Amino acid sequence: MSSKNAQERLNNERLYQQISNELKSDYRLDGLWVQALSETEHDEQKAKALYISLRFQYLIDEETIRLEEQARLEEQARLEEQARLEKQARLEKQARLEEQARLKEQARLEEQTRLKEQARLEKQVEEKTRIDEEAQVKNNLKQATIFSMIIIISMIIILSCV
Repeated sequence: MSSKNAQERLNNERLYQQISNELKSDYRLDGLWVQALSETEHDEQKAKALYISLRFQYLIDEETIRLEEQARLEEQARLEEQARLEKQARLEKQARLEEQARLKEQARLEEQTRLKEQARLEKQVEEKTRIDEEAQVKNNLKQATIFSMIIIISMIIILSCV
């Protein structure tokens, strides 16, 4: 509280110094001067005192408006930054979701390819097994034919000997 009062006193002194400098250099705001003259019935001494009071309040109002505008601009910047960060977060989330979907699709395609390759290999194994079985049947048939021929020849020999 004490620091705030001290700051206010220092600020007031600065404002009165500015008004003093303005009066020494014959600078004054015509609107405030006419108001001061009007309210003091054109008494120049009273008008000067009232002008100082009006100018002091004018400077305080200017500073208040400047600070409010600065606060408004800072709040606007804060809100814009917050919106930018929220948008960035949404975009990052969307990118993560898209990446997850891409990885999921890639895994699905890889699984599909793996299953196709597995089916192809199983078909090759089945085909090889079928060919091997056919070869075995042919081989068995050959052996049976040879065995049959041996029996027939043996019977012919036996019959011719008898």
